[in-house]
Amino acid sequence: MIKDSNSPHIPVLLNEVLETFNRILNSKNPNFLGDKVIESNNQFPLIIDCTLGYGGHSRKLLQSYPRLKIIGIDRDLDSIKYNENLCDEFNDRIYIVKGAFGEMLPLILNEFLRPKSSNISNIIESSFLENVKLVGILADIGVSSLQFDNINRGFSFNSIALDMRMDVSQNLSANEILNTYNRLELEKIFSEYGEIKEYKKLVNLILLERENLRKNSKNPNFSSEILHAIALKLNHKKSIHPLTLIYQALRIAVNDELGELKRLLKACENLANCLLCVISFHSLEDRIIKETFKIWAKNCVCDENVMKCECGNNHAKGQILYKKPLVASASEIKSNPRSRSAKLRAFYFFKD
Repeated sequence: MIKDSNSPHIPVLLNEVLETFNRILNSKNPNFLGDKVIESNNQFPLIIDCTLGYGGHSRKLLQSYPRLKIIGIDRDLDSIKYNENLCDEFNDRIYIVKGAFGEMLPLILNEFLRPKSSNISNIIESSFLENVKLVGILADIGVSSLQFDNINRGFSFNSIALDMRMDVSQNLSANEILNTYNRLELEKIFSEYGEIKEYKKLVNLILLERENLRKNSKNPNFSSEILHAIALKLNHKKSIHPLTLIYQALRIAVNDELGELKRLLKACENLANCLLCVISFHSLEDRIIKETFKIWAKNCVCDENVMKCECGNNHAKGQILYKKPLVASASEIKSNPRSRSAKLRAFYFFKD
């Protein structure tokens, strides 16, 4: 496994990401899918890294391909500040945009799909986009190691505050949800995002604790200690501890993670000659990606009840690169246990 000693965050599935993008960036690859016209036209291939994080994937891609340019998106100000050194190292080959990728990616893609109506001029300097060709999009949609390890951010079980905001400038936090959401809203979060069978019992316990805090405490906010105590009252027989699912559900709700993923996929559906590589960390995300890729790869779009194809059977947008998602090797899991749940899926969009 390749290790990036320059980054405090261990980039998950780094080898697999490099091998996947090699299929569009290295024309000598026997499984090359890219456009050789890029080389003959002396263009710069461009990848959009939707979740720049601490730059692990982008740094290694820039090191591996000297002509490659990258637009990095991230909503975490700590990540943006950290990657100033990435800009210094690679000068005019990387451009960083602050924001949620579900919002920013459609604006950036607008430059390549509908240049005349683009609204991107106030987001990215036009000089960075001169003579570039969009060839790939990368999204590693998990929480970074440093976000987990920083106890002030609230992602870790060891955190005191229940925050979980990837963008600390937003108002909604995990504490806000626990203190203000009504029964139905809480049940939706824990049943859909946490897939917790005892979600009704969990919500009852949260509401009882909320009432108790308001009556008897000067600080009526939930703490991680209180949430841990509540989780212990749920069934613990399954391999995944209920506290893990509770934290997952709250984090997804705070950051609208599934909505962000759906907006990313929607923005990509009309791409051409472009590779989309997405890394997910739980079944809810992976299911959305898998089903979307299946729809994109379908040649026939006729109604299921039609006896014979009437659509022409030529509607596939592209091809799924891997029948099964790529997962971390045993050696990677040993050095980075958080990689054990990572799954990489990739889709290559055909030409127009």
